Amino acid sequence: MRIFGVTKIPSTASPEDESFAIFRQDKLANRWRSATFQSIATALTANGGFNSAPMAEFSADNVNQTVNRIIGVLSEVSQLSSTRVSDEMKDRVREMANLCLNIALQFGIHTAELRLSIPDRGEQFTIGEEFHDCQDGEIYKGTVHVVDLVVVPGLQKIGDGRANMTTKHIVVPCGIYPELSR
Repeated sequence: MRIFGVTKIPSTASPEDESFAIFRQDKLANRWRSATFQSIATALTANGGFNSAPMAEFSADNVNQTVNRIIGVLSEVSQLSSTRVSDEMKDRVREMANLCLNIALQFGIHTAELRLSIPDRGEQFTIGEEFHDCQDGEIYKGTVHVVDLVVVPGLQKIGDGRANMTTKHIVVPCGIYPELSR
């Protein structure tokens, strides 16, 4: 599953099962990936903002299409209550789409692998460094529970992209509400 250009990796998947495994296994391929995204980011932000380069136009078109699709869905929902999508909401959607573009570029530029951790409902997890219980905090730390709701996706940094390609560091823990089976 793709979430704003980021590959979601289920906890049951092994790195060998992924189509992007080469970037974990080959340091040169990983450097090329990072350099490619750095070039894209430079092209998009030349002269302090979008320029007239074809890549910048393609990126702006992509953002505009995304904004139009989201506003289209919001408009259909708002019609059910006989209201309309406010201009402020439209501006917020545009800001969100641009932020997502920048986040996706940062995921690509970074030499380490940045990975979102988003477990599925019903999946088991252990409360601790990687997963936080949003309801009871650390009371049940070290115990295994079942995901009821993911509130905050986790962010992991795998290796440094140069010498270390495997060490996992939790940047932001995943915030979870567990099923109430205690």
